[in-house]
Formats: sequence, C-alpha cells, structure tokens
Amino acid sequence: MTRMDPRMAARRKAVQETQARRSLRRLTRLLFVAALLAAVVWLFRSPFLSVHDVEVAGGREVDVAGTLAASGIEAGVPMMDVDTEAAETALGEDPWVASVSVARRWPQTVVVEIEERRPVAWVLDAGGWWATAADGVRLEPATSPEPGWPVVVVPALEGEPTPELVGVLEFVASLPPELSESAEVRHVGDMFSARVSGFEVRLGSGENGREKALAVAALIATEPAPGSVLTVMAPGQPAVLPPDEQSTSDETIPEP
Repeated sequence: MTRMDPRMAARRKAVQETQARRSLRRLTRLLFVAALLAAVVWLFRSPFLSVHDVEVAGGREVDVAGTLAASGIEAGVPMMDVDTEAAETALGEDPWVASVSVARRWPQTVVVEIEERRPVAWVLDAGGWWATAADGVRLEPATSPEPGWPVVVVPALEGEPTPELVGVLEFVASLPPELSESAEVRHVGDMFSARVSGFEVRLGSGENGREKALAVAALIATEPAPGSVLTVMAPGQPAVLPPDEQSTSDETIPEP
C-alpha cells in the first residue's frame, strides 16, 4: 500500500475546505435572498400595504363603491392586487361617466377621479324620452320630459347618436339659460327647426350648433316683431323674416 505525500494530502484537504466554504457562502446567500423575497411578499400582502381608503372625486350619479367592489377593490385587498385598468373599464361602462382615472397612492389609498356627463336636453327618439348629454349619450329614460330643459325631437333616430343630433344638442346647450329652458327643436324632413322664446327658428342642418345659438340670441335681443321667423341656416348671415313674409308653423312637440 502506497502512502500519499503529506504535502499533497494537505493541499487536497485545503482545496476541499475552500470548496466547502464557498458552497456554504452560496447557500447562505440563497437563503438570505429567499428570506428577503419572502419578507417582501409578506409586506406587500400585509395590512400595511392593503387598501385602507378609497378617495373619490366626482361620480355623484355613479355607483362607484359597488363597481369597485365588483372589480376587486375594497378595504383589505392588497394594493399589489388592485387592477386599476379593469376598474377604469368597469366604471367607464356607466353612461354617466365621461372620463375616469383609477390610481394607487401608496401605501394604502386608491384614488378615483371621475368626470361625469350632465344632461343638456330631453330627447325623443325611436326609443322614447331620454335625458341626454351634449355628446348624444343617453343617460336615463323617462316617461315624459320634465320642465326646465330644452326638448329635441328626432323620432326616426335609432341606435348611436348622429353628428346632426350632437350639433343640435350643442345648439340648445349654447343658448342662454333664459332661452334654452323652453327651447324645442324638431327634425322635419331633412332639416331642423326650433321654437325659442316664442319664435320659429330655421336651423337647417345640425352643423355649427354653437354659432347658430349665438346668432339666435343676438336676433332675439333685437326684439323682433311677434310672429317673426328667425333664420340662422347660415349663422354668419342671420336674418329675421317679418310675419307677412313667411308662414308660421303651429306644430308642437309630439307625444311619444
């Protein structure tokens, strides 16, 4: 039996001890990283980083709390589990919501900012009466229009709002309050006509609603003779037709 050189044996032992120390250091580092990751995961799922407050700006007509809860956002939910995009999509499906932002504010707050649409007129379309926003979105149905808002009658309209309807809504929304409250607009043939402050108004198309509203207000301010017809089909060239130069219309807003 041969004996190993003592120097060779000592060297081999030193190499083995060095490898063992390196393995121990690697294992220690791995355990430290694992413990750190576990601590981070625990922290992010702990009550310290969970939803405690939901701050809402706007949204008086919207069920914000119910929609957020359906989207998984409520007290006690870890902040890292809050899906802001899903919550924005869910809230945006409400017709009252014009724009919405949902954001985390660490460590414990979810901030919701909502810009709501507001009704500008009662619209009678193929589906009945609707409180309607300026962009033509139907906000809520009604059996009949209530006083205080202008009325727009487009009985042939079905489905999505048309650019013409949006233009007419811009017209009534741009009138001064004392004129808009009792204003009535109706679609006759392929044109729009209105009754504002007792005067028949010929609008023509639904384009340039704001400019036509300003022109009507300016014409009424001149106190035209009763029975006169105001024409703003070309809002840059508005005109007043005296009673003896046109035929007035007694047509009223039809019942749904």
